[in-house]
Amino acid sequence: MFHYLVIGGGSIGKRHFKNFQDIGVESTLIHYRDLDLRKLKKFAKEKKSHLGILVATETNIRWEIINELKKFDASFYIEKPLTFDKKVFQKIYALPKELLDRSMVGFMMRYHPLVKDLISLRINNFTTAKFEIKHDVKKWRKNWNFKNSYASKKEGGGVLLDLCHEIDIANLICKSLTISSIHSFDHKDFKDVDIKTDVKFLSEERSSCKVEMDYLSPNLIRRGHIKGNDYCLDYDLVKGKILYNDKGKSFQKSYSADRNQMFRDILEDFVKLTEGYAVSNKNIPSLTSTKEVNFLIQRAWENRKFLGQEDFDLS
Repeated sequence: MFHYLVIGGGSIGKRHFKNFQDIGVESTLIHYRDLDLRKLKKFAKEKKSHLGILVATETNIRWEIINELKKFDASFYIEKPLTFDKKVFQKIYALPKELLDRSMVGFMMRYHPLVKDLISLRINNFTTAKFEIKHDVKKWRKNWNFKNSYASKKEGGGVLLDLCHEIDIANLICKSLTISSIHSFDHKDFKDVDIKTDVKFLSEERSSCKVEMDYLSPNLIRRGHIKGNDYCLDYDLVKGKILYNDKGKSFQKSYSADRNQMFRDILEDFVKLTEGYAVSNKNIPSLTSTKEVNFLIQRAWENRKFLGQEDFDLS
């Protein structure tokens, strides 16, 4: 029988553990502070190839877990972002391809029905594209404080890594992007932690693509605008709508989505991937298929250029 370990007892780790229980698989939640790698390696050795490991710790302490357990033929689900560290990126992608093929990164927005349709439209020959994700970081969760969170840390914190789903969406739609520029603003109380970041990309055809991320927006914004020579597409994940117009075709479609259902769907695909069954999503975010976007995120974070500071109450 397969067993699934969730390492990391924060809100996301607890969510994954509950979802494992709800879908009926054998699982254990391990808080990082209680992690005993010696005991864990003994357990992994006993399970042999019947083990899935979900790593939901802080980004800067994931490699040590992967490195210790990689030889036990387990599959890994690594929360996004994969890493901000170039050396860790290189180490992960030096792992055997077979392991990369059956391991995943937590880009669960690929399971949103609107995003699935965006990808299936196979948009070509765009001239400009803009993707936005903006929200007031103080309104994210009850009993949560930015100052005391991992998001506020210089190494691995900040909006670019926190809200990198939109970079994944942009890369899925616009394809083969390269970074043109990264402009960020930090905060007077959190130096070198990006509170706002705009990343500009170029496509293979030299078309422009921009991703805007912001911790300070009073209202939740999550939308995109893609324009070609003879078409225009707008989507809004908050309102759940796609509007598409071109010379010969026009349609509008509405969507509803349950956030936790997306987490469950990606987790079920992780179980299928681990146990050798067919997955539900053809764009499953395996480590192999997400190499390009993981590289973009790591490179963008590494090359942020801070243009100024925000003076905004983050208490």
